[in-house]
Amino acid sequence: MNGRDRFLAALHGHNHSGRPPVWLMRQAGRYLPEYRALKEEHSFRTLVQTPDLATEVTLQPLRRFPGLDAAILFSDILVIPEALGVPYRFREEGGIELERTVRSAQDLATLHPTGVADRLHYVGEALRSVRSALDGTRALLGFCGAPWTLALYLVEGGSPGEGNRLRRWLYEDPSSARALLHTVAGACTEYARLLEASGADAIQVFDSWAGLCPAPLYEELCLEILQPLLEAVSVPVLLFSRGAGNRLPAQQALGTRALALDWQTPLPESRQLLGPDTTLQGNLDPLLLTTSPPRSRPTPAPCSTPSPTTRPGSSTRATGSPHRHASTASTPSSTPSGTEQRAGRTPRDSGASPETSPGKTWGTARARAPPRETSGFRGSLRKRGRGCESGWLCRGEGGRLAESQCLS
Repeated sequence: MNGRDRFLAALHGHNHSGRPPVWLMRQAGRYLPEYRALKEEHSFRTLVQTPDLATEVTLQPLRRFPGLDAAILFSDILVIPEALGVPYRFREEGGIELERTVRSAQDLATLHPTGVADRLHYVGEALRSVRSALDGTRALLGFCGAPWTLALYLVEGGSPGEGNRLRRWLYEDPSSARALLHTVAGACTEYARLLEASGADAIQVFDSWAGLCPAPLYEELCLEILQPLLEAVSVPVLLFSRGAGNRLPAQQALGTRALALDWQTPLPESRQLLGPDTTLQGNLDPLLLTTSPPRSRPTPAPCSTPSPTTRPGSSTRATGSPHRHASTASTPSSTPSGTEQRAGRTPRDSGASPETSPGKTWGTARARAPPRETSGFRGSLRKRGRGCESGWLCRGEGGRLAESQCLS
């Protein structure tokens, strides 16, 4: 069973290969010296928008880590706002900035929702190039931001913070605020069709700032709004709704093929809450990958029953910026939503390197590990979600922690 077969089998609840499929949300990027060499010659946006370069960056981690089962296209969730007419750039001091904001019905009228897929043709070209290079050996993931998260970027003009402007807009002028969300949702749906048509085996939807959505509006603005996208594609869709681990049953009801858990949502309780038929992935604390190789493969304490004080599916929003994806240089240093700083990592495109900033760039432990340690990522699957108290997935025989986005 090759990586692609393993990944797709796990997505459909049939994983009989002895281990789960493994991939990382930001497995390409600046922790790799070969990426840094390219970055000296090209800007981040040039890498994203040039199919040959995006292909090369996407494939770099697969060459270094043969145990990875999937490639996730090197790109960024902010390509959709850019296609709508709001370009983004990186600040010299770190972080992301959009060229302008959308904060009123008048601003909304300046967006260009027609022809989004045409303006993102370079993404389709890169996907086709990567798929050809993979030759069926590994799964190929496309991704897009969720409407709620992308709307936050458009309204805030950069890292959303607490999302106060969009929330206030929803309270004071709910009609136009919802119009923005549905405009973005339409662009996401068109983009998802492009990803599928260009060869993506699955699509990951990153709702990196879902935890900022007001609780009474979460199902409407974070879940129901995705229904047209789910109906528009036939490939599996995986939903990462960061900071919303307390809404897992509602996420399950949406009907995506898999749910991705953030590192603060415990696996055992999530499996117990959702039952055996929903595929789960994730939950690894990304900070673990910035430690030394011995510490990134610890032997966990014996598995035990979760504390009765832990409410199944509970989760709190992580500090730092969420994770805007791209398998990019902004590695999870900007997880969940991309370029922002998160969980002890350096800001995207800050120029930091594993050699000069040990423990600050995602994946440093992997990139610097000795040959025996870098022979591939390993993880293990427990169909019923049994795990140690931390919620990480445990190996059945060796006790090692799962080391990435493992599908369960």
